[in-house]
Amino acid sequence: MPQFEIRSVDDVLRRAGALADGAVHVEDGLRVFKQNTFSFALDPSTLLTQDGLDGRVAAKFAKVLPPLNGLANGVIEFRDVVIKAPFGLILDEARGICWRGLLINWSNLGLRSKTWHFERSEDNLDIDIPPAIDQTGEMAMIAAPGYSIYGHWIIDFLPRIMRMAELPEGPIPFYRQPEKQWSLDLANGVSPGCFDQAFPADADFIRVKRLLVPTTSSAGGVLESHASRRTWSQLGRALAQGADAGPGARLVYVSRRNWSKQREHRQLANAEAVESLFEQRGFKLVSPETLSLQEQRALFSGARCIAGEDGSGLHNCIFAAPGARIGVVAMGRTNIIHTSIANVLGQSVHYIETEMRGRRINAAYRADLAEVDNSITRLLDGL
Repeated sequence: MPQFEIRSVDDVLRRAGALADGAVHVEDGLRVFKQNTFSFALDPSTLLTQDGLDGRVAAKFAKVLPPLNGLANGVIEFRDVVIKAPFGLILDEARGICWRGLLINWSNLGLRSKTWHFERSEDNLDIDIPPAIDQTGEMAMIAAPGYSIYGHWIIDFLPRIMRMAELPEGPIPFYRQPEKQWSLDLANGVSPGCFDQAFPADADFIRVKRLLVPTTSSAGGVLESHASRRTWSQLGRALAQGADAGPGARLVYVSRRNWSKQREHRQLANAEAVESLFEQRGFKLVSPETLSLQEQRALFSGARCIAGEDGSGLHNCIFAAPGARIGVVAMGRTNIIHTSIANVLGQSVHYIETEMRGRRINAAYRADLAEVDNSITRLLDGL
């Protein structure tokens, strides 16, 4: 079985140092169309407090930021590669390289998945490529693990579509067609018709002469501010067009309790009691998956405070105005992406701790109701 060395695009660009804007040859088979430089600075006021879980989130940023700031952002061009379904793992067969990297949304975690039908060690990947496979001349790719998750589209795939739209190229077929109607609707909100020429995704391997991969705006939970802000602004304008989507709400609590996949993922054991506390303080309880995209934009655009369990539904804060406050029921992890979004938009965030019942990330969690009540008071203070 052929062996591929796992190499990081991030490391290659880091070693290359400061790159000029425009097209830059980095090494054989790899070129970058630089649009800007990854830049993120955490405003301490983004976190509502500096103690408890809020303080631990701030400490986490201090660790993840240094390797990312200064990296070139834009579109990466790979030559003569093979991509593997379902999410376009990039293989340079001639040079024996499997490309990964936060900038192309293939992390080590993604490569450790057991669902991609390959074997890997610490530094290498073993995979058989059939001699006869589908071929194409040009392809643009945004696909990566998380392709069916709403939050990943908001923070990652949509800004990548925006990068392709800003590239002075003619229409290039995308890999691969969005799996859900809502993801196609989101894509068309940012770049209308961008998937009209989507490449079929029924082939296990595809040989590509020229592959364009726009860099992600979400690397390790940190957001590159410029592309994110431009993308969300464009999406909000697109969803605001047309018929009235209904009224907004000043205080919104995002519930996951009735979500169809809730039992497969993190569960809040006392979700009903937590939701009741928020409702008693004036919050409107909503399940975003039951609303159209236009209704979600209308609902969240007027919100001054948005709270809920850690998950994609909270990412609708991208429609809220600067100054809005976000309350995150943490569900066993310090998910810094909520802080990143708030930081980009001039909002503030507060994390509410939970106690894990079990030993797995998908175990049940329980929130201390007295602490929840205190957190609600903090979130509403001064609004």
